[in-house]
Amino acid sequence: MKSTLLIVDDRPENLVVLGAVLDSNYDIIPAHSGKEALALLEETAVDVVLMDIAMPIMDGYETTRRIRQMERCQDLPIILISAYFTQDPHVKKGYEAGAVDYFTKPFDPAILKKKIALYASLRQKDAKIRELEQRLEAQQYSVQQHNVQQSNGQPFNEQQADGQSASR
Repeated sequence: MKSTLLIVDDRPENLVVLGAVLDSNYDIIPAHSGKEALALLEETAVDVVLMDIAMPIMDGYETTRRIRQMERCQDLPIILISAYFTQDPHVKKGYEAGAVDYFTKPFDPAILKKKIALYASLRQKDAKIRELEQRLEAQQYSVQQHNVQQSNGQPFNEQQADGQSASR
């Protein structure tokens, strides 16, 4: 299964270049602004965000902060990219906003690909762990209900226990 990558940049030519570099490995969703990125993240699950910093109206720092406020995106890997903000204070500001990585232009496409692959893999593994945890919780609840009913001398109804665990 391909990972989904949201690329955010106000310059269409940058979206084309990044899309060409990464296209064969990912399902790519382009966004032309921070506002568009936020709207897309409300309705679409992505594995990694690759975001330019220098955008009008809402820059990459502010967009990153707002993404971090979204419950389903609090641990979403965000990689910032900039041709202008290459000095340490700007890099630090990116990390403080919630980015997990920071690239300056020009960058080595091979390194960017490897880092995106790493973050996407970690994101997918985290999702799998959460899914397994939910299943385990449901099974534990079912076992508890079975034990309670047995101790009360009642027959165990697995469908009833499953319904109760799903409503929790």
